[in-house]
Amino acid sequence: MDLKQIETVLAVAETLSFSDAAWKVNFSPSSVSQQVSAVENELGIKIFERKARSKVMITKAGTSVIPYLRRIADAYNRLNLHVSSVLNDQDNSFIISCPNGFSTLGEERWISDYCRCYPEVQLHQIFADQKTALSMLSTGRIDAAFNMASENILDDYAAYLKHSIFLSNILPEDKLGIIPLEKKNIMIAVSERHPAIKDGKVNLADLTNEKFFFRHFRENMEEDDKIQHFIQACHSENFHPDIKFISDMRNTIVFSMVASGQGIAPLMHCPDFIYPGVKVLPLTKEYYTFTTVVYYLKTNRSTALNKFLDCIKEWLEN
Repeated sequence: MDLKQIETVLAVAETLSFSDAAWKVNFSPSSVSQQVSAVENELGIKIFERKARSKVMITKAGTSVIPYLRRIADAYNRLNLHVSSVLNDQDNSFIISCPNGFSTLGEERWISDYCRCYPEVQLHQIFADQKTALSMLSTGRIDAAFNMASENILDDYAAYLKHSIFLSNILPEDKLGIIPLEKKNIMIAVSERHPAIKDGKVNLADLTNEKFFFRHFRENMEEDDKIQHFIQACHSENFHPDIKFISDMRNTIVFSMVASGQGIAPLMHCPDFIYPGVKVLPLTKEYYTFTTVVYYLKTNRSTALNKFLDCIKEWLEN
C-alpha cells in the first residue's frame, strides 16, 4: 500500500462516507472505493462495512488497524519534513506554490524582489490549488504557498482543517504561518468593444447571456471557493452564470477568445501584460473581496524561507 491509499482510508474513517472522503482527498468516490479495497485486500481484513448511499461503518478489525495507519502516515510526513529541511539548508533552494489560473494574485512582484535580493537562492515555482499546496507544504515538498482566502483568514483555515483529516493530523493551526498581503476585488476580462463597459467598469447584470471562462485544475471545480463566490454574485443579479471550464489551453488562446467576444474571464488580478483587444476592468459593484496570503510552516527553519519572509515583511512595512 502507498501513502495516498492510507490517507484515503483515514479520510473514510473520519467521515464514514465515500463521497465525503472523496472531497477531502480530491478523488472521485469510485477511486476512493478502489483504494480502500486495495488496502483491505493487502491486509486481508475488512476495514469498513459498506452501507447504502456510500455510507460506511468501521468494523472491529478496522478499529484496531486505523491507529497504526495513522502513525504510518504521520511518520512518513515527518520524514519528508526532515529531509526537506536538510536539503534546503544544503542547496539553499526555495520551492513556492502559486495558484493555477488565467491570472496571478500579483505574486510575481514578491517573487521578483526575492530573486533580486537573494540571487544565490535557487527558486523553483510550481502551480497548485489551495488543498494540494497545503498538503505539499505540510509534508515539506514546498516551502511556501501563495493563495487567496476570505477576509477572516484564520476562521477560513480552521474551516479548511475540518475538511481534511490528513492536514489536521499533522499540521495543527498553530504550526501554520499565515501572512495577509493585500485585499482584492474580482476583475473581469472582456472584449474592449463589449457594451457592458461603462465608465471604465463592467456591469455584471449586463452579462446574463455570456459564457464565463474558468481554469480547470482539479476534480469538482464547481465547488471551488472562487467559483462559488462568483455564482453567488451572479445570483444576486438574478441569473445563473454559464460557466465553461478550460484545462489544456494556453492563456493567450483564452484571451484571444475573450477579445473575439466568445466569452468573459473573471480574474483575481490584472495581468501585467495587456492582451490585444482585451480590457481587464473592475465590476460596478463590490460583490466580495478576498485576501492574497502566503502560507508557510513555522517549523521550517531553512535559510531560504527566512530570507523570503524577510522580503515579505519589508514589503509590508514599506
